[in-house]
Amino acid sequence: MSLRNLDKWRCAVELLASRVKGKGFTWIASKIAKKTFTTLAWFVLIPISALGHFLGFRRVAFFTDRIGHLTAEFDCFEKERRLGRLPSRRYWFVLAPKDKVANSHLLNYWKPYFHVISHPLACSFLRILTLRGFMVHDVSDYILSFGKNARYYEVNVAWGTRPPLLSLTDADHKCERALLMELGLPADAWYVCFHNREGGFSPQDEAIHSHRNADADSLIGAMQFVVSRGGWCIRMGDPTMKPLPPIPGVVDYAHHVMRSEQADVLLCAGCRYFVGNTSGLWILASIFGVPCALANMIPVSTLGYSPIDISIPKLLSQPPDNHPISFPSIFSQPLADFRLSSQYRLTGIVPLDNSSEEICELVQEMHGVIAKTWHYDLIDEELQAKFRKLWRPGHYGYGAGGRTGALFLRRHQKLLEG
Repeated sequence: MSLRNLDKWRCAVELLASRVKGKGFTWIASKIAKKTFTTLAWFVLIPISALGHFLGFRRVAFFTDRIGHLTAEFDCFEKERRLGRLPSRRYWFVLAPKDKVANSHLLNYWKPYFHVISHPLACSFLRILTLRGFMVHDVSDYILSFGKNARYYEVNVAWGTRPPLLSLTDADHKCERALLMELGLPADAWYVCFHNREGGFSPQDEAIHSHRNADADSLIGAMQFVVSRGGWCIRMGDPTMKPLPPIPGVVDYAHHVMRSEQADVLLCAGCRYFVGNTSGLWILASIFGVPCALANMIPVSTLGYSPIDISIPKLLSQPPDNHPISFPSIFSQPLADFRLSSQYRLTGIVPLDNSSEEICELVQEMHGVIAKTWHYDLIDEELQAKFRKLWRPGHYGYGAGGRTGALFLRRHQKLLEG
């Protein structure tokens, strides 16, 4: 079995185990019964499924219940279509039952591009028809991509300097200004969105993804930098997250009464830049053309998807000395692409969160790039090229167009040595 398939199976098994632990064996019994019924129904409906496939009907197999997939997969597919990379004689459709949509307001922005089916009975019927490959267009290599590079990187590089697919409607622009006033921002204020991943949003998956978490306190220094430059900061998220202490110029929107799916879209699309980590919310800003400064990226081979993003990874250490592992050593092993918390535990590898200073330096760089006051010198370009050469075909972020933080690479030059 290939490494790619092994990781996919490991992920599936761990996810199943966590669901059984949380919901009990009654849940697994109902899942088995449902799976048996749908398989039998598909077998009966094979003639219809085969005919639909022959006629060119294709369900684009998006995951709509996670914001990262609802953003990146839709965006990647439509860019591929406009770049002429997809068959023209197809009748594309998307299944998006209302209880399986991460953000219904965002889905409305995609509806002009896709035929979206939301009725639960229609979704169930079409899901059975497309159960075993007929009438399905697979997009699992867009951002899931176990054991190979994510195709979204290459597609965004090919898209180049074309405008983003999405922009706020006039009505949403007006709503954004009203929302900002309710949050306490002055009428002429500019703002930056911040987000850190924590374990409360999806506890059933926490055992698999806990290595991606980071502490909100590490963002405070970067927030204070933005405020010192005349901006405001809006901390995104949900009420399960650790509250921020009161900070002048900072709005803890994650605990605000104005939280809504629409507000999530308006704030992410309207900010000057987005400060995030390995959590899908930053992609909501990215698809509206917003530059993203991304800290605590993991696996180490991960970068921002857009060429205008700047990223810094988590460092990795290993007992007994607990010193950070060099980047050439990381990229010479499967360790560069570890996607599951269990992989780090079993190998004794410890992901190290970026420090408050590293995150502040990342934000200073992004701020300077946008303001056109930041200049990369010869050393910066040499370090950038040296780090990029470590990527090989098969690494998750291979082919990315974005940069790694310049000050991060200067700070860790020794880790670039073998």
